[in-house]
Amino acid sequence: MPGLTRGAAALAARVPVMQGDTSPRPGDFDGLDAGPYQLWLDPLLLAASGDSEGAWQALGTVPRPPHDLLQEALSCVLARAAAEYAGAGSGLVSFGPVTRHLAAADAAIEAHASATGR
Repeated sequence: MPGLTRGAAALAARVPVMQGDTSPRPGDFDGLDAGPYQLWLDPLLLAASGDSEGAWQALGTVPRPPHDLLQEALSCVLARAAAEYAGAGSGLVSFGPVTRHLAAADAAIEAHASATGR
């Protein structure tokens, strides 16, 4: 199967990142050959490196994952990359990492609950 001889190690190395709540750090996967999966991994790696414009451009040009055994895995990588930044789908604006906004919302809810005794 294409990808098992080239690219499988790069996908396997991303499993802990994809199962966790963090993004990959720049350089985490340097030296790993993603082979045929590079197109689908680029948006996530660009987003994690802070290159939001590059990530949006990569997301806009990446094809749908092939209908094979790794279709769901590659779809998850794309979904994770798309959720890394809050902003307009056009790429005109970006409000930064989604996690920061979710943390701010949680803090506001907790503050309100504490202030009202709820």
